[in-house]
Amino acid sequence: MNALVALQKLRSLLEEPIMTDRSIRYAAFGAAKAIVLSLQRDADRDEMDGYTMEKLSVLDWHIGAMFGMDDDNGHSAHQHRVWATAAIEALCSDQCFGHNE
Repeated sequence: MNALVALQKLRSLLEEPIMTDRSIRYAAFGAAKAIVLSLQRDADRDEMDGYTMEKLSVLDWHIGAMFGMDDDNGHSAHQHRVWATAAIEALCSDQCFGHNE
């Protein structure tokens, strides 16, 4: 999987308004989780540093909280979307997946 392409697609998915239809919401959550899981496997296989692994973990949690599938710690879905987007930006940087391009 091309990490930067996957992260761009994930960013687009998270920019969509949070849907009220449960089946669409669950599908979007599943797609987002699948992308993160694939990136985590790739990062682990490529023995990427702790910073990258931490950003993937943070992204995973914010996605779960954003879609109501994880503890939100009292923050709105919008705030978790902002934090998830920041994690994606960090993952696209030269410190993470961006160095391969």
